[in-house]
Amino acid sequence: MTDYTMRDKSAIVGVGHTGCTKDAGAAPEAVWMRAVREALDDAGLRPADIDGISTPFTDTWPMGAVPTPFTLTESLGLPGLRWHAGPLGGAYSLGSVASAALAVSTGQCDTALAVHCMMRPKKKGPTAYNYRGAQAASGVYAHLAPYGYSVFVQMMATVTRRLLDTNGLTREQLGRLVVDQRSNALRNPLAVMKDPLTLEQYLDARWLAEPLALYDADMPVDAAIAVVITRSDRARDCRSRPVTIRHVSTFLGPRPDWVFQADYAELFPADLGRDFWRRAEIDPADLSFAEIQDGFSVYVPLWLEALGIVKRGEAGGYIGDGNLALGGSLPTNTHGGNLSEGRLQGGGAVVEAVRQLRGQAGERQVDGATTGLVTVGGSPTVCAALLHV
Repeated sequence: MTDYTMRDKSAIVGVGHTGCTKDAGAAPEAVWMRAVREALDDAGLRPADIDGISTPFTDTWPMGAVPTPFTLTESLGLPGLRWHAGPLGGAYSLGSVASAALAVSTGQCDTALAVHCMMRPKKKGPTAYNYRGAQAASGVYAHLAPYGYSVFVQMMATVTRRLLDTNGLTREQLGRLVVDQRSNALRNPLAVMKDPLTLEQYLDARWLAEPLALYDADMPVDAAIAVVITRSDRARDCRSRPVTIRHVSTFLGPRPDWVFQADYAELFPADLGRDFWRRAEIDPADLSFAEIQDGFSVYVPLWLEALGIVKRGEAGGYIGDGNLALGGSLPTNTHGGNLSEGRLQGGGAVVEAVRQLRGQAGERQVDGATTGLVTVGGSPTVCAALLHV
């Protein structure tokens, strides 16, 4: 057995989640501090116990309300930190947790706090979600923006069309995924989506960028999550049941864009999957559940194939047979995912995985859950983590 440095050396001991809403009615700082206080209380710790902070960005970010190590240090009243960083692998919320786990495992700090917050753009009009607008004439976007091709959903529509044409995937199968996740969200009081969704409603929805329609894209929300990570030997002294971080893998793809990838079917690289299971020394069949990044519905089949959970070209059939539903062979996005709980870029997935492994998921609890997979990222930077109890 190879000794990988961070394996089982850190654990999640506290989580906080504000719940997802379309308007929190509060400043970003108030929103993410609610999540921080909840996570600290869950762990039975004080702000003074935190000596490391990890956030998705270490400076400001145009998508809104992400706190930085500076703002968190000030808000917690700390005199300073032993360690701070951005996300491992560039993968937003899970990447921040991964960075914190690595720091704790290697002695850079004893107890770290990872925080992520999202706030919906409040301006109206067609440019509200065009996050790339400021870069429209530079880099790869100089070849795309002049033709009106610069919004994420347009690019992922190109990928989806290719998969529908060549990879055995159908819109009905994507619809089954979306409907199953909505059903999970109805069992989740933190989810923003409160109404049932049928396959017929999914198929009849208006196009965003064909073949992606309204329910294929994640739901913008106001929300925040916080996660407390500490050493495994200290974790058993905390208030709540610790969830051990077995392994984390990251991967950087060969290109900084989606559009000019050599093979859309491997937008999420298979090399990540091979490395992940080898280092974790576990088989996909041992998973109790999975929380898979779903910024768009098509992410899920891409992740399933990249991780080797199914063979290439088989994800659609696997989804269509109901394997990802509660009660299926691999319950997936049990909280509703970004599509129905709300766009927290995997933050909700981390919290959900912890609560599933603690047996705290209520109506959506997976029986006997002991091992969970969490993934975040949509190429070229991706991250996967294995958690267990």
